Amino acid sequence: MDDKEIGEVIIKIIHQAMETNIEIELNNRLEEIRINSMSFVKIIVGIESYFDLNFEDDKLSISYFNTVMDLVHYTLYLINQ
Repeated sequence: MDDKEIGEVIIKIIHQAMETNIEIELNNRLEEIRINSMSFVKIIVGIESYFDLNFEDDKLSISYFNTVMDLVHYTLYLINQ
């Protein structure tokens, strides 16, 4: 999987977690799309479940990720480990 494919999946997971269909781009800041701590947890659980991986404990904070692309890059990093 490449950045684009992972990004498409993560955007779908964000839509499901937030129960919305707003337009989301990879360069969107998480705060711009109004991701709060509850929806962030749902997004992380969705990513972990879909890709069968686990985020490191120190990465379970919304403050670690500024953009959707940051989530994509970290997910790709975990997949390639």
